[in-house]
Amino acid sequence: MAHLPVINDLTADKPERPIAIRLFRSSSVKANTHVPFLTAAAIALSGAGLVAPPAFAETIQTSEYIYIGVEAEGFDTGTGHERWVVTDSSTPAIVDDPDGNHSDTSSGGVYLELLPDIRVTHEDPFGPPDAFWAAGQGPSASYTVTFPEEGRYYVHGRAFSTGTEDNGLHIGLNGAWPLSGQAMQFCTAGQNAWAWRSAKRHSGPTGASCGVNHTIYLDIPTAGDHVVAISAREDGFELDRFALIKDKSGNTRVCSAINVNEVTCRNGSIEVADELVNLRLLATIDADQADVGEMVNVTLTLENLDAFDTATDIEISIEAGAGATLDSDDANCESTGSNWVCTVASQAPTSADRTFEFSLVVSEAGEYVVEAAASSTEIDDFPTNNTVTQRVMFDDVDTSTEVSVEMSATVTDLKVGDSSELMVVISNAGEFRSTGANATVTLPAGVSATSTPSACAAGSDKILCTLGDIEANESTSLVFGLSATDVGSGIADVSISAFNDQDLTNNIATVAIAVAAAVGGETGGTDGTTGDAGAAELALLLTLLLVVSARLYWLNQRKPVVLRK
Repeated sequence: MAHLPVINDLTADKPERPIAIRLFRSSSVKANTHVPFLTAAAIALSGAGLVAPPAFAETIQTSEYIYIGVEAEGFDTGTGHERWVVTDSSTPAIVDDPDGNHSDTSSGGVYLELLPDIRVTHEDPFGPPDAFWAAGQGPSASYTVTFPEEGRYYVHGRAFSTGTEDNGLHIGLNGAWPLSGQAMQFCTAGQNAWAWRSAKRHSGPTGASCGVNHTIYLDIPTAGDHVVAISAREDGFELDRFALIKDKSGNTRVCSAINVNEVTCRNGSIEVADELVNLRLLATIDADQADVGEMVNVTLTLENLDAFDTATDIEISIEAGAGATLDSDDANCESTGSNWVCTVASQAPTSADRTFEFSLVVSEAGEYVVEAAASSTEIDDFPTNNTVTQRVMFDDVDTSTEVSVEMSATVTDLKVGDSSELMVVISNAGEFRSTGANATVTLPAGVSATSTPSACAAGSDKILCTLGDIEANESTSLVFGLSATDVGSGIADVSISAFNDQDLTNNIATVAIAVAAAVGGETGGTDGTTGDAGAAELALLLTLLLVVSARLYWLNQRKPVVLRK
C-alpha cells in the first residue's frame, strides 16, 4: 500500500486564502487498490493547482454474491469533469451550493458533488450553466474496476438528495451508456441522509418516477479490468460511493448495499421485464364443515405477483368432485359439466386482484375437495402457486321432511262438452324445507286440460310440474281447467316427489271422473244440469195436459143419464 506524505503546514509562509473548490487527481489509482485518504489540510498547494486525495475500492466474494465497493472521489486521473467537486469538511461554502456540506456522514469524510447547483426547485431554470443532461452528455468521471468474473452486476449508489432536482445519475460501461444504466433515480430527499438506491426512473409495475430497486445494472462481458463511468443527470447531485453486486445464489437471494460498505441479503428474486409472469391463485371458504344440504361459499382470488409483465388469456378451472354441485353468477364463468371455467383477458401487475364467487352444495355426506388452477399464455416462472385446494367435510344429519298431496274436482260426473276444475294441494308437514319437489298429473281418457299453472307443462299423456322448494309447514296449490271430450270413465291421479321426503305412502292422490253422452246433442255448463232441461219440462207439461184431458173426458163419461119425460 502506497502512502502519501502528510504535509502539516501548507500556508506557513503564505497569506491565508480560501482553497479552490475544483480538485483533480495527480495519479491514477485503480478502484480495486487501497490508498489511504488525505484530508484537505494535507493537500499540497502548488502552481500546478490542487491535488485531489486518492480513494479506494474493495471486493468481497461469498457464495451468494460478489461485491465491489468504489469511492466516488476515486476516479481515474484526468477523467473527472471540473464540475464534479471533491468535497470534505474543509471545502469552502459557495453561493451555488444551497444544501450545504455533508462530509461529516460520508464515507471517509469526502464525496463528490456536481456544482454549481443552479436548478434547485422545479420552477428554476435549466441554466446557465447546464443543469440537466441525457446519458453521457453531462459532466462525467471514470473508474477502472477489476471484475473477478463476467455477468450482470447491479449498481447501487449512496447519494444525498435534498429535493426532486438533484436526484438523478447515469451509469456507463467502457465508453457506452446502456439503457440499463440510464436514469438512476434517488427518491430519498425526505431521509435527509446518505441513502442507497439501485432504481431506474419509471421502472417497475406502476411506472412511477421513483422506480424500483435492482433495475440499474451493467452486463460485464469478461473478467478483468473494465471502465465504469458516471454521468450527471441533474446538477447538485451528491455521490459518496457506488457498489456493483453480482448475484451468485441462482436468483434465490436478493442482496443490497447498506451502511457504508456492507451487504444484506434476503430470500427472493430480482424482477426484470422478461415476458415471464407469476400468477397466484388463492381460495377461501366460509366453512370447512357443514351439513348435507347446507351451502358453502367459495371465493377464488387471482393475483399477478410479477413486477413488470402482464399475463394474458387466463383460464381458471374449479371442480369439487362427484356428488358436489358448484354454481356461480359471474358472467366470466361458465359450467362445462363436472367443473367451471372462468376467463380473464389480462392481469397486469398493477391491476386489482380478481375475485370469483361460487356456492357449493352436496347430496351425500363425506369430505369434498375443491380444486382450482390458473394458467395463461405466458410462461409462469413460479407455477407452484397457480393451484389451490380447499377441503370441506359435510355431515349427514336428519333433514328429512313430510310431503303429502291431495286432489279434488269441482264436478266428477260430466257429459261430453262439460267443464270442471281439478285442484291439487301439496303440503310439507316436516320441520325442514322440502327441496326439489315435483308433481306428475295424469288425466283419464275423455278428459283434457284446458289450462295449467305456470310451473307445469303438458305432455302427450301427462302434465309435469316443477315445484322446487316448499318451506316447512307450508303448502302450494295447483289448479287445472278440464273439459269432457269423450264418453268414458277413469281415474285422474297425481304423484309427487321431493329430495328429502321421508314418507312416500301419501305421495299419490286420485279422483274418479265419469263422462256421459249429452242428451239431444246439446251441452250444458259447469253446474251439472244438461242442455235439454227445457225440452224435458215441455214434455212433462204436455204429459200433464194429456192426463188432465183424459181425466176430464173420463169424468164426463161418468155423468148420470137424465131421462126426459
